[in-house]
Amino acid sequence: MDRLRAHEVTVGDRFDRYVFLSSGERLIGPEEVVRPIHILKLGTEESGSLILADDLGDLETAGMLHQVSSQSLKIGNILKRSLLTKFGHVIVEGPIELVAHHLAAISLAEVIYEKPNTDKGGRGRSGAAASDQMQQEADSYCRLLFDELKKELAGQQFNFRLGRDEDRVIDYGSEPIPDVEEIADRRREHQAQVAESYAKLHVGQRIDVLRFDQMIDRLLAAYAENPLCFGQYGVGQDEGSEYLASHAYSVMVLGISCAKWMGWSDEDVRLVALGGLLSDVGMVNVPKGVRMDSRPLSDLNRMRVMRHPIDAAQMLENIDGLPAAVRLIALEHHERENGSGYPMAREGETLTDHARLLSVVDSYVAMVSDRAHRKAMLPYHAMEDLIRSTVKKEYWVEAMRALLGGVSLFPVGSYVRLRNHRRARVVRSGEKRYDRPKVMLLDESGRSSGEVVDLAEQEDQEWQVKHPMPAPRVKTDEVLVSDKGFHGDDKEESGGDALERSGEQVGEDLS
Repeated sequence: MDRLRAHEVTVGDRFDRYVFLSSGERLIGPEEVVRPIHILKLGTEESGSLILADDLGDLETAGMLHQVSSQSLKIGNILKRSLLTKFGHVIVEGPIELVAHHLAAISLAEVIYEKPNTDKGGRGRSGAAASDQMQQEADSYCRLLFDELKKELAGQQFNFRLGRDEDRVIDYGSEPIPDVEEIADRRREHQAQVAESYAKLHVGQRIDVLRFDQMIDRLLAAYAENPLCFGQYGVGQDEGSEYLASHAYSVMVLGISCAKWMGWSDEDVRLVALGGLLSDVGMVNVPKGVRMDSRPLSDLNRMRVMRHPIDAAQMLENIDGLPAAVRLIALEHHERENGSGYPMAREGETLTDHARLLSVVDSYVAMVSDRAHRKAMLPYHAMEDLIRSTVKKEYWVEAMRALLGGVSLFPVGSYVRLRNHRRARVVRSGEKRYDRPKVMLLDESGRSSGEVVDLAEQEDQEWQVKHPMPAPRVKTDEVLVSDKGFHGDDKEESGGDALERSGEQVGEDLS
């Protein structure tokens, strides 16, 4: 173990060992090139002293750190200080309450160390002071990161402006409606892979993009077989499943559908898929209580949330083979067309079209998902809200059109009540009309009857959608259980005649 003064580190330097801050946090790894971002981080080093070592075991031997037994860490424990892996990666940022995904990440770490309260980066402060410090650090880091990525992508001649291909031709296919249980099994399999990948990135482990490429290949094959049923792969969240993994998977699936509807190239569709899957990995650093609480956030917790795109872009450096564009997409996916987003408050025309597309998809998935403090919105109502927000210039108009075209007003897996009072489950989106899907009629018990009706072929208005509805409660001999799909609120009906305008008129709102 050797000492190094902060002023001795300059851009372009390389070291043969890890360089740690005095707190034990990693600055750079062996043979890694020092970048302006690293120099910025040195500004938080109060002592001005750095440590060169093979790992944090050397600092433990010197009495600077002590290990924490992973066996002593339980869900619900309140940690006052941050935890580090043996290579100085912050695995849990204190103060925080431990939740399941923390323990999943901790289980992957060989050794855990407690970070001493020696840094001045805002983590040891509270209230407005910590928030202001975190804001300043995030702003400076974000600008440097953005400049680095833009420079790298400029050298690759990356196309930021894609728009919509007016000459695109979508082959809607004629494959049979896919089996619901088979789709659910695939979703569970993929979500487990996502959760595992998030845990590895959480502890700073390197992974290969190939693990995601194989998942995306399977989804693209499913889209090619039946584009109008593809949305089924993005529906549903199993009870007990990790919200972040479920959300990421749904955003990826619906992002693929929307990018395909836009007529984008296979390469750009893959960038959208990877961006949708990985952009929220930075949320692992946000306490679960903060993510799920309906109460107003404190200044500090609001900054933690607003920092997660920056954290994501940084964490994604540990994915071998990942295109740099995906890190930029992650950095931009919470920006808005009118500059009201974060972390940089940049406006639409300055953003990648991939991020502009995922911005509305990400919001839609969040709205139709159950959260601890609220029930999911019905897809139709979520679409209405997003259309209103798009009219107010929050979202890119082309992205909203793509969401309507790629997902529809009544997505596959959602439920509707027809004007003839029959209840039905949507099994295939309308090819030309947002409001005319193909549906599977339900029997009186709420189960599928096996009878499929294409509403686009029905001239009788009694066979048109009256309004959306939550998943029905299926009657059995003993209990009522909810069917799979979009649940919305607990009411059987959503109330009123929701379809005062046709699907064509809804699209005209975006003109």
